[in-house]
Amino acid sequence: MTAAGAQQQEESQPRWLIRGVTVPDADGGSRVTDILIGGGSVTAIESGLNHSGARVLDADGLIALPGLVDLHTHLREPGREDAETVETGTAAAAQIGRASCRERV
Repeated sequence: MTAAGAQQQEESQPRWLIRGVTVPDADGGSRVTDILIGGGSVTAIESGLNHSGARVLDADGLIALPGLVDLHTHLREPGREDAETVETGTAAAAQIGRASCRERV
């Protein structure tokens, strides 16, 4: 993809402004702040962000976490496809915010 194509794709993605979200810090505390997402990436994390054209999500009472990894999954393939498949298991993990999962055998 050319640089111009990548820029056009980034501009076509919606921008999100997540307001008033709680973000944990490395010291075990947390702070309430805003997060701006554009082009598929976090572009700013600070209080009082304002960005015209961004879709605003009120996140009062919600917590923002990095992608979480489930280190103990049972995807039931092969042999128990009636209960779950790799496709349905990873889709369910993504739906609840898991960035990755590891099959436990």
